[in-house]
Amino acid sequence: MQDNFNTYSQIQDYLNGNLSTEGSSAFAKELETNPELQTLVDDYCLMIMKTSRIIS
Repeated sequence: MQDNFNTYSQIQDYLNGNLSTEGSSAFAKELETNPELQTLVDDYCLMIMKTSRIIS
């Protein structure tokens, strides 16, 4: 469970531009080679979009 929290925390930091230049580059490279991570990022973005529609 902790690994999932860390992954989603890192996704959030990446999307919000809160990672260092090196961290952002490493995350982007991982996205290119890890389809599972790309799916998590896509799902996270979809969740944020749906949540923002509900709140608005």
